Amino acid sequence: MSFRTLQAYSLTTLCMLGGLLASIKTGDWTWFSRSGAAVVAIGIVLTSHQIFEHNRHLREYDKRLRKSTESHGNYAHDWADENSIRELIRSRSREEDRWRREFNGFYMLVTGTLVWGFGDLVGWLFR
Repeated sequence: MSFRTLQAYSLTTLCMLGGLLASIKTGDWTWFSRSGAAVVAIGIVLTSHQIFEHNRHLREYDKRLRKSTESHGNYAHDWADENSIRELIRSRSREEDRWRREFNGFYMLVTGTLVWGFGDLVGWLFR
């Protein structure tokens, strides 16, 4: 078991114990329910490794592309190399868009889960 997985399980246990204890103390079992929403958010983070990996690849690709285009700035162009760069840009654009959508979707899943679990508490801020 990796350290991150161990951290996720520890945080999950703390959330559920906290929700259980709050429910027992207050007699209001919605606290335990809310701890479930926090656990779902932790699970999403834990299982979303591929999204983070795609985002890392995207940043590396952007760095390589910037270096490649900067190296052509003050020198004679190698048109074959420039054409291959253009082709690389076109071929990767669809993949980049998919990676960006996945990463944005990850944020939406976590946010939506937290609102689902804790949204009713926002009303307490305005009392």
